[in-house]
Amino acid sequence: MEVRLWPEIFRSDGCVVKVFSDDHTPAHVHVTSAEHEIKAAWESIHGK
Repeated sequence: MEVRLWPEIFRSDGCVVKVFSDDHTPAHVHVTSAEHEIKAAWESIHGK
């Protein structure tokens, strides 16, 4: 059985940042809080 870790890289004041680079394309980042969630494709962050 394969165990996958959640890709959480940062947590502060109730916000959590997770980077997903290998679950599917495009690579993307999630930022969540109790009230909101955003998802950004890696290309939109780097302008490529």
